Amino acid sequence: MTRERKPPPLSGICILEWGGQEASLAGRILAGLGAEVWRVEPAASHPGCHQTAETHDIDASSASLTFTFLHSGKRAVRLPTDEKEVRAWLIRAIRAADAMITSPCEHFRPHHEAAVKAAMLLVGHRVWIRIDPYEHKPNGSHPPARANELRAPSPISLPLLTALRAAGSCLLGLLQKGAVYEEALHSEAVLGQVIDLLFGDSRAHTGYWDNAFALLPTRDGWVSATILGNWSALAHAIYDSGGPAWIVRETLEDPAARYRQAREIFEVVARWCRSWPSRPLTAWAQLRRIPFAAVRSPIQLASDAHLRQRKFFLHSSSRRGAAPLRHPRVPILFRGCGIPAPAPPPATSQDLPSAHKRGSLEGAQHPSVSGPPLASIKVLDFTHAIAGPLATWLLSHYGAEVIKIDPPGLTQAKPIHASTFTRLRAGKKALEVDAETRQGRAQLLDLVRQADQVIDNFSVRVMKNWELDYQRLRAINPRILQLRITGFGLTGPLRHWVAYAHTLHAWSGHTWLGGQLAEGRALSEAWPIPYADIVSGLFGFLASLVSLWHREKASSGTLIDVSEYECATFALGPILLAVANPRVWADHLSDFQHPAFEKAVAPAGVSFR
Repeated sequence: MTRERKPPPLSGICILEWGGQEASLAGRILAGLGAEVWRVEPAASHPGCHQTAETHDIDASSASLTFTFLHSGKRAVRLPTDEKEVRAWLIRAIRAADAMITSPCEHFRPHHEAAVKAAMLLVGHRVWIRIDPYEHKPNGSHPPARANELRAPSPISLPLLTALRAAGSCLLGLLQKGAVYEEALHSEAVLGQVIDLLFGDSRAHTGYWDNAFALLPTRDGWVSATILGNWSALAHAIYDSGGPAWIVRETLEDPAARYRQAREIFEVVARWCRSWPSRPLTAWAQLRRIPFAAVRSPIQLASDAHLRQRKFFLHSSSRRGAAPLRHPRVPILFRGCGIPAPAPPPATSQDLPSAHKRGSLEGAQHPSVSGPPLASIKVLDFTHAIAGPLATWLLSHYGAEVIKIDPPGLTQAKPIHASTFTRLRAGKKALEVDAETRQGRAQLLDLVRQADQVIDNFSVRVMKNWELDYQRLRAINPRILQLRITGFGLTGPLRHWVAYAHTLHAWSGHTWLGGQLAEGRALSEAWPIPYADIVSGLFGFLASLVSLWHREKASSGTLIDVSEYECATFALGPILLAVANPRVWADHLSDFQHPAFEKAVAPAGVSFR
């Protein structure tokens, strides 16, 4: 007998979305978590509106990939033709919604923003998240050119970062239980804040940010390689196949020593990799917990067995008997909760939703928010590297009490990226606990009794080895929320694989789409920043907030599963629709044929970056 699944975590929430790509992405993510999202359309339809393959009103090959990706699972309402009617229409719309997300576009201009402000004052309550394209700084201190310096593999990859912050801010407002909550987000400032957090004042990014990673040629392609992970296994394999004796020196067991000799080491690793095919090399390395990954085409994502087992691609409901499309789901899974099937974008506008308040605002008073929105939340932070610490840093930024759990001696150690390590710990309390001992685990379980969330981004097995798996935590605190951010998720055939951002860029198709072949057939990374870690951290932040909302409705805790691989894959956006539905968008598949990658048998003197 199968257990009945609960509704999606955001079921019962109504969101009004009005604006351009970033607002649309935020709405798409919230709809994918169960919210009822109403997209505001212009009074006069623009060219390309409703161009979806499922309406069958147009030729399928001309359907807009981006439109279909952005608006699946939503409903649509149209602005009145007469500008004089807009104010009254807005009052009805705002009364019907729990929150509103806006961003500038052709049909959301400054006079519309002024009308929204006036309507919200009349209604007397609001959760309003405003996205602006950039923030004006009087001294020009913020570097707006940074986004232009990044070669985004997909048109949504960078807007997705702002959209995730906007979706998170929407949840922050809803968690205030009826209080007035407004937040303005600036696209360049969101990206700049994250880059400043990771790199500080450094503005130069030539090649990948961390020299412990390289893209190396194999017998039949390329592989993302690293000198991190199980170094002993890699070094001895190279030595046993004829590599130099110095590669197994005891001094190289220290990661700092490997960083200092990275270029020399990679020259040896590159010669060794050329004797391997990419996929067998990846499997060999991952079996030994060495985070290598083949550089794959995005076309391979559609048939990926791991994504299939985790039901990453969902079939949408269809109209008039048409075959459904496969859509990527939002990469956040709540144990026991259903996943909404992605409905096709609406073919026609509909009436406004009922004015009955279904979400956090029902029957509530509407005071202004005083104090940080997460001031009452306590988080136990077991995270490391970038993705997890970024998520918990944002929770701390909004007022949560974050207790960073460290192994003994870590705070006195000098990590390789010390400045990044320090910035990501800002605002958190530090506590050293030895989770390997019985006494240390007892101390942690005492903390769990008083905590709201436990967050980690270890590999799947670590928390269970420390007796901190969800079943044990729930027995102690039934309202505990455990967020696991792992490389490939808690389930699926690749769940025990290890990964860094560089690994995930290669495996998810980012490197294939954005990498560039230079002279000497060297392959450069698609991103000079750890994009997969950044987007996973932002999805983790959103997942944390959604879980707090869901707990208020369900009155119990839950386990949340965030896969960094799925986060990186989701960031390809409309590209995924093309590869998952080749019969509909066959013309687009030629964009992903890369002959230089497919026949990348490098000469003996190949260079690398």
